[in-house]
Amino acid sequence: MHLSAAGNLLAVPLTNDPNKVLERRMAASPHGYILPVRRPKTKHSEVKHITSLKKAYGKLIKDHFPNAPFTIYTFRRKHGTRHAQAGTQLRVLTEPMGHSNIPTTTVYVHAARKQKIESTAKLQAFVEAARKAKPVQEEDAQKWKPEEDEWGNPIDESEQRSPSNPSPGEEIEN
Repeated sequence: MHLSAAGNLLAVPLTNDPNKVLERRMAASPHGYILPVRRPKTKHSEVKHITSLKKAYGKLIKDHFPNAPFTIYTFRRKHGTRHAQAGTQLRVLTEPMGHSNIPTTTVYVHAARKQKIESTAKLQAFVEAARKAKPVQEEDAQKWKPEEDEWGNPIDESEQRSPSNPSPGEEIEN
């Protein structure tokens, strides 16, 4: 269970590590917010509000990450990708990421190199198994192939020995 500073249950469940980071930041914050809010009306007048997310992001990069910049959505992509690597289904991941549909969630989920290699190995194993099975399947198909007439058309079992279609050597009685 993850609680906000106000004691409310958070809408997005977090793993232990990010939850600990957020708890530390909330405890160190003089006003209980981890990030400044964009709304001008809050009960904490000492909170400096951001007027532009782009400016706030630029300042954050300049002050703390000048040699290793990241985009605003880097952590969302990492979150989505790690969930996918852990086996979380996209329809389950869509809701906590705040998306209304799966295609939007797929933007934030990227396959890792290891996953690509593993999926290619699975495909190779499938192809090899199919190659080994092909002669057996063809042999079985020959066993079950219906008889053909002199023109190569399949003959139904019901047609094979009817009075209007006698078997070889059989004569029709009048």
